[in-house]
Amino acid sequence: NALKALGYFDPALQSYEMALKCDPGLAGAHFNIGNTLAACNRRDQALTAYRRAIEIKPDYAELYNNRGFVRAAKKDLDGALDDYTKAISLKPNVEEFYSNRSRVRFAKSEWDGLIADLSKVIEFDPKDAISIANRGYARNMKGDHDGAIADFTKALEFKPDHAYAYYYRGLARMDKKDFNGAVADLTKSLDIEPAYADNYRKRALAYRAL
Repeated sequence: NALKALGYFDPALQSYEMALKCDPGLAGAHFNIGNTLAACNRRDQALTAYRRAIEIKPDYAELYNNRGFVRAAKKDLDGALDDYTKAISLKPNVEEFYSNRSRVRFAKSEWDGLIADLSKVIEFDPKDAISIANRGYARNMKGDHDGAIADFTKALEFKPDHAYAYYYRGLARMDKKDFNGAVADLTKSLDIEPAYADNYRKRALAYRAL
């Protein structure tokens, strides 16, 4: 692990392979090989190493989590979702597992599942402005504009310079025909992030609707 942490991937792999020669049943060695290969972007080989580790130790939650990360990187979203769900079933009190699954659910536009996962993440850290704002985005996508505005407002309490939260709260307010509120939010978002071109277009639409 020390060699891998220093970026010496090949020597790290050699050390894990030597350990397996002494004891082929070391799930941790296969796990570390998978992690090292994943860090080198040798993803197919990493998946093979994780599979071998899981065959030896099928109740090792971190194995499924890390394999899920590799599967997500390979765009195997269904496989990643299955792995994160398995990790959660084995260790339901690890925030990282819910956070990782939420990213997959976002990519799959599974809004109900995304809201559930982000709500769990927020239970671990009630001041996590990014997760609160992302939940607001999911709620807005479902048409729950009031719930979305509440989440964006809460996120801004914890992160007042969150341009994303102002932008999407502005869009939610546009959906509710609150065009004055939308203009105020989109303007604030531009004050923080003036390079966001789409913001100007949306603000122009809000001005036009006043």
